[in-house]
Amino acid sequence: MIPEISIRRLCQIYRLLERLKEAGREIIFSDEIGEKTGIPSYQVRKDISYLGEIGKPGRGYNVSELFEHIKSSLKLCVKRKAVLVGVGRLGSALLNYVNLPKANFEYIAAFDSDPIKEGKSEGGIQIYSSGEMAPFLKKHNVEIGVITVPQEAAQAVADDLIKGGVTGILNFAPVPLKVQENVIARCIDFSLEMNILTAIKSFVQEKAEKKK
Repeated sequence: MIPEISIRRLCQIYRLLERLKEAGREIIFSDEIGEKTGIPSYQVRKDISYLGEIGKPGRGYNVSELFEHIKSSLKLCVKRKAVLVGVGRLGSALLNYVNLPKANFEYIAAFDSDPIKEGKSEGGIQIYSSGEMAPFLKKHNVEIGVITVPQEAAQAVADDLIKGGVTGILNFAPVPLKVQENVIARCIDFSLEMNILTAIKSFVQEKAEKKK
């Protein structure tokens, strides 16, 4: 089994290869992949090796071949059905995300508790009442749920998604979710990430000043 941290790095490499492929690049070496992603070159080679042998020592990787190899191995070629819950400012922005057509999932519906939004659309996606979510999820075999509701409502929404058969949740509410073992939940907390960023920045500045 591939470690989760390696899957994350492979997805980073995949996005880099996607851009290089579009730019017409043919060959790339692990050193350059490392420079462009911030991943040490030895780790690049190790992570890629989890997917089987590809490329030749000293000759680098064929960009298109490695791109397709990662895509196939990580099942990124499979389009998965997703719904978004909470069509506020953030939810609307995610539904209108310009790179969405390239993603390996597609929104097939959005849900919101505001009756004014019911029946409208955002980014070409139909908005339904939250009360319609459970039967919709089961009927359409939805795999992924994106949560963009206030933090006090996030757990209840997650519970409803799981009851509807969803097994992957991306949560933008700043609160950890309690889910069972067969459900993967990833939380993106902007405030936490900003705190981490500013804290690291402070230490880096302090270290630089001491060297002067």
